[in-house]
Amino acid sequence: MSVPHVSLLEALNKILIPGNPNPSTRWRFATKGVSGVDGERIKLQCWYVSNRPFSTDDAVSDFLTRCTEAQEVKSQRRSVRTADVTSAEMAEVGL
Repeated sequence: MSVPHVSLLEALNKILIPGNPNPSTRWRFATKGVSGVDGERIKLQCWYVSNRPFSTDDAVSDFLTRCTEAQEVKSQRRSVRTADVTSAEMAEVGL
């Protein structure tokens, strides 16, 4: 992982993220990440100066792209599971 040019780095609490999430959410994106597919964690890439996190617009874009792809896979899996239910099974449970 190479360090981007210093001029590209912006403090994690100031970088533009759609929806302007709370600083604690931004911290969670960088440290714990969000749930991906099959137990994978998707984290926002950060670089640290002393103990302060910094990120870049490219890192945010990559994070959002990976989150969106994971959500699409999860959605497809849900629709496949839903399609697997037969009319007889639905009648059994009263639907």
